[in-house]
Amino acid sequence: MENYYAQGQEAFQNALNQGLPPDEAAQQAGDSMSQGLMDAGFPPEMIQAGMEAGIQSFQQGMDGNMPPMDAFSQAANIGMDAGANMFDDQMPDMDEIGMTAFQDAMANGASPEEAAETAVNAISQAGEEFGVPPEMMEAGINAGMEAFNEALANGDTPEGAFGTALDAGGDAADAVMAQAGFDMDYVDMQAGMEAIEGGPGEMGGMTADMMEAIPPGAMGGMGPDHMANMPPEAMGGMDASMMQMMPPEAMGGMGPDHMANMPPDAMGGMSPGQMEMMPPPAMGGMGPEHMDMMPPPVMGGMGPDHMANMPPDAMGGMSPGHMANMPPDAMGGMGPDHMANMPPEAMQSISPSHMEMMPPLAMGGMGPDHMANMPPDAMGGMGPSDMTVMPAEAMVGMTPDHIANMPPEAMAGMPADFAPPPGAPDFPPPPPLPPEAATGMQMIEGGPGEMGGMTADMMQAMPPAAMGGMGPDHMANMPPEAMGGMSPGHMEMMPPPCMGGMGPDHMANMPPDCMGGMGPDHMAMMPPDTMGAMSPDQMAQLPPDVVPPPGAAGDGWGAGADDGGIAAFGGSAGGLPPVNDPMGMPGDPAAGGGAPFDPAVDAAVNAIDETAAAGMGDGMADMPADGTDDASGAGSDPEPTDVV
Repeated sequence: MENYYAQGQEAFQNALNQGLPPDEAAQQAGDSMSQGLMDAGFPPEMIQAGMEAGIQSFQQGMDGNMPPMDAFSQAANIGMDAGANMFDDQMPDMDEIGMTAFQDAMANGASPEEAAETAVNAISQAGEEFGVPPEMMEAGINAGMEAFNEALANGDTPEGAFGTALDAGGDAADAVMAQAGFDMDYVDMQAGMEAIEGGPGEMGGMTADMMEAIPPGAMGGMGPDHMANMPPEAMGGMDASMMQMMPPEAMGGMGPDHMANMPPDAMGGMSPGQMEMMPPPAMGGMGPEHMDMMPPPVMGGMGPDHMANMPPDAMGGMSPGHMANMPPDAMGGMGPDHMANMPPEAMQSISPSHMEMMPPLAMGGMGPDHMANMPPDAMGGMGPSDMTVMPAEAMVGMTPDHIANMPPEAMAGMPADFAPPPGAPDFPPPPPLPPEAATGMQMIEGGPGEMGGMTADMMQAMPPAAMGGMGPDHMANMPPEAMGGMSPGHMEMMPPPCMGGMGPDHMANMPPDCMGGMGPDHMAMMPPDTMGAMSPDQMAQLPPDVVPPPGAAGDGWGAGADDGGIAAFGGSAGGLPPVNDPMGMPGDPAAGGGAPFDPAVDAAVNAIDETAAAGMGDGMADMPADGTDDASGAGSDPEPTDVV
C-alpha cells in the first residue's frame, strides 16, 4: 500500500518549489493525501477527522514560527494519527464477530475448516460495510487462514487454532496501516505534547513511547526545567530530529542518567550550542557510541569540565574530525585514562595548542601508536613535564621529525642519563638547565633545611618534575615569596603531602592559575588556616573535581553562585571546610556552623577559644570572678563592659 504520509511530504515540497505560499501548499498536499486514502477504501469520516486535525496543527506550527516543512511534517503526523484513532475506535470488533460466527458454525455441525470459512465471510462483510480497505482485509484474511491451518496441523483445538488466526490476521492488518503511514500512536503523541505544553511539572509522567510519538517540532517548547523533571528513561524515545529541534538552553537540565538513556543516534542532531549549555556532570552518561554518532563540530562547545566528567571509555568513539573541532582548552580536563582509550588515529588532528593545554599527567596514557599518528608539529606544544610523564614505550612511535619539532625546553624534562628505548630514534642530550633552575633543584635535593634560599625566579625556571622531590618540611621552610614563581604544572607534579607544610603566606603569594593544577588529594592535605587565605580568584581557578559545581556531589562545600567563590568558607553557604576553631564555633563543620568567614576574625575567635579552653582545663582558677578585675578577687570599677 502507498505510504500516504510520505506522499503528503513530497506533495508539499513540490508545491513549495513551485512558489506556492506555505498555507496553499499545505492545502494542496492535504487534498492529495485525502484522495489517495479515499481511493484505497478508507472511510470518509476518518479522512475528514485527519484533515481537520492536520490543518489545525499546521496553523499552530506556523504561528509558532516553525519552518514550513517542519510544521507540515508535524501536521501530517497528527492528522494521520487522528484518523487512525477514529478508525480504531469506530471499527466493529472483528475478533468478536469472527469468533462468534466460528463457534455458531461448529455448534451446528460444521467442520473446523467450514466454520473458519463461515467466520471469514462474516468478518469480510463487516469490514466492507465499515470501510476497511480491501488490501488491508485481504492481508488479514490470508495471514489468519495460514495461521489457522498451521495450528490445526500442530494439534491445537479448532477454537484455539481460530484464536491464533485472529491474532495473526490483526497483526497483518496493522502492518498494512503502518505501511500506509498510520503509526497508531496518536494517544501517546497527544499525551507527550500535553506534558510539554503543561509545563515542567507535568514532565514526570513522560515515557519513552510518548517521546517517540511526539513530532520533532514539539521539542521547541522544552526548557531546562522540563528536562530536569523528565524521567531519564523517557530519553529512550529521542531521535536526531528531536535533538535538532530542542533549544540549547534545555540541555541545562540534563543529568548523566538522561545521557545514558539517550539512543546514540540521537546525538546526530546535536549542535555546539547544546554541548556548551549541557552541565558537565551530564557527560558522565556518555559512551563510545554517543561519541561516534556525535557530529564533529559539536566538539566546539566542549570545555575542560566536560572532558573531566566524560568516562574515559567514551573516548573510544573519537575521530580525527572530533579532535580537530575540540577547543584546545577542553584538553585541560583530560587524564591518562582518556588518552589510553582514545583511538590512535584521532591524534592525526591534534595541534600544538592542544598539546600545550593538555595536563602533563594525561601523557601517561600515551602509546607508540598515538605518537606515530601525531603530526610532528604538534610536538611544539610539549613541555618538560610532558616529557617526564610520557611512557618510554610511546617514544618508539617518534620519528626524527617529531624530535626536530620538540621545544628545547621540553628536553629538560628528561634526566641527564636518559637513553631512548629500543626502536626509538636517537634523542639529543637535554639542554643545560638555567642557573636559577639548577640552584633550585640543588636546594630541593639538599633537604628541607636548604629551602630558605629559594626565590620566585628559581621556582619559575625549575622543571615541574623537580617538585616530585618535595615534602611538607620543604614547603614549610620555603620563603612564601618563592611561591610567586609557581605554575599549574608545578602544582600538578607536587606530591599532595607537601600541602601540609603550606601556610597562609604561601597561599597569599601563589598565582591564582596555579590552582588549576590542584587535585582532591592536595586539597585534603591543606591546613585549614592556609585554606582560609585562599582568594576568590584562586577559588575560581580550582578544577571541578576539587570543588564540584553547586548541585553536584560535594556541592562545592555548599558554595553559592553569587559570592565570588568565597561561600566555600562561609557567607551564604551551608557546608563549610574546617576553620580551625577548637571551640566548635559557627563555621566549624563539627558544629554544623555557617557563619561568614573572615580570616582576621577567625584568628581572634581562635585565640579567645584557646584561652577559654585553657581556663576551663584548669578549673577556671585564673579567670576573674564576677565583679573583680583579676584572679585575686579585687574589686572592679562598676563601668559597663562592651561585649564585642
